[in-house]
Amino acid sequence: MFKSSISSLASRTSSTLSRRAFHASPAAYKTVAEKVTEVADKVNKTVGKGLASAIDKGEKVTNVAKDTISSKSEQVQGKAEEAKGTVKKAGHDATARAKQAKADAEKRL
Repeated sequence: MFKSSISSLASRTSSTLSRRAFHASPAAYKTVAEKVTEVADKVNKTVGKGLASAIDKGEKVTNVAKDTISSKSEQVQGKAEEAKGTVKKAGHDATARAKQAKADAEKRL
């Protein structure tokens, strides 16, 4: 009797274990390495998105700075051309006055 109860118990235990071995949740299928890989992948993607956003903002700032510098450069060039014209006009006026003064001086002599 004892022998038959042990064999009966052993067969029930092995059948229970074999059924449990075939039943598992999806989380149980993943190894620690796979879980670490998934977490690392999520972190990598999150960091990548953050860096991409920062790069885009940097490009926008650079473009705004270029536009501002270009605008200021054009303004400075315009002022320089205006000053150049004023200096040329003053030079021509001075030359004309000098010639006039020379002519007046020659008439008096």
